[in-house]
Amino acid sequence: MAETLKPVWLTVPWSEGVNAGGMSLSADGRSMLFTGCYWPNGSGSCDLYFSNRIGEEWQQPTRFNNSINTSGWESQPAITADGKVIYFSSKREGGKGGADLWKTVYLPEKGWSPPVNLGDSINTSGDEMAPFIHGDGQTLYFSSNGHPGLGGFDLFLARKDGAGRWKRAENLGFPINSPENEINVFIALDGKLGWLSSDRSGGLGGYDIFSFDITSETAPQPVVVLAGTVVDRSSGKPLETRVEVTNMDNQQVIVNLKTDAVTGEFLVVLQPHIRYLFNLSKTGYLFYSEEIDYDTGFSSVSRTYFLDPLLAGLSMNLNHVYFEFNSDTLLPESSVELDKVVRLMNENPEIFVEIIGHTDNIGHPDFNQKLSLRRASSVATYLSAHDIASERLSIKGLGDTTPVGENETEEGRALNRRTEIVIK
Repeated sequence: MAETLKPVWLTVPWSEGVNAGGMSLSADGRSMLFTGCYWPNGSGSCDLYFSNRIGEEWQQPTRFNNSINTSGWESQPAITADGKVIYFSSKREGGKGGADLWKTVYLPEKGWSPPVNLGDSINTSGDEMAPFIHGDGQTLYFSSNGHPGLGGFDLFLARKDGAGRWKRAENLGFPINSPENEINVFIALDGKLGWLSSDRSGGLGGYDIFSFDITSETAPQPVVVLAGTVVDRSSGKPLETRVEVTNMDNQQVIVNLKTDAVTGEFLVVLQPHIRYLFNLSKTGYLFYSEEIDYDTGFSSVSRTYFLDPLLAGLSMNLNHVYFEFNSDTLLPESSVELDKVVRLMNENPEIFVEIIGHTDNIGHPDFNQKLSLRRASSVATYLSAHDIASERLSIKGLGDTTPVGENETEEGRALNRRTEIVIK
């Protein structure tokens, strides 16, 4: 069993003399969401706030907007691992009675949306409290005294169906629930262990924290935790870097965040069995791009990533630019990586690039050279169509003359069929 560590007091520079509670952390531990009651800038008895951590320092808290906070009572916020949805409990008008669970969605360039009630499958005429959304984004745990249960407040879970709607809540059952009250719950990312607060017998008095094992009936979906640190390859200095993860099947960006400005650290939670394009970028640096697809259950990956400062002669392969067979026609999924080249050139307007096409050795060398040149031209055309000045682009086709893999195997030939850019 893992060692039990003694709790330490969480000190934040703004906490003295204020009423703050109902706290939760983002999956990467860099954002704290909490409830502030009767604060000077509040609009009701209790409002929702957040504070971000840079390095080891928690920043001055920010109150969420007036569509989230009302003259009523808002409490116990929980945010999804991708940072796009917040669930919370509120006694605002328009609910089913008592405290209900609501959600708000982050809309790019618009901010947090007006909250939506989670509906009859979750909420009752009683009180629904303390939502916890697992890193899978599909499994919601909460406390309720309105659904049938074993005692006062019991713990429940709800899962999303194929259309993204919440199925009817299920009681977590005995021995997780008891004849007393179970209020708060937290489930580990690996889905194996949970913790709850309860005033059941066997504690030290009042509400105590208990741990419990997760069964297959109460488990969330498996997730992949990817943690990393981004540093400058030349100096080893940590970098504040943009992190993007794109679903290659639908070209939707599902993660868009920055690494810690002090430590260069980040953490993202992904789903297994999905092709992602993972991208790191920063002005003044060549971007990093990698296709990832984890086909296991829960797994945890930790890596250090190195970015290269932009210098003349620096080159990289665009490994996720694809063409139709024996053709210079770009496949649609190529746009994900080519758009990163567009952004690289927009953010670094002083650079020029040479685009070099390469092929394997199947076919006549003259055909391969011409095909590689046409493919380089197709990439240049794409960049020009996205407002990159043509004088900043040059092209070259090297055919099969500079292999990087063995042409005797399909794996080697796949490496040789590539598009390269060189900083000029």
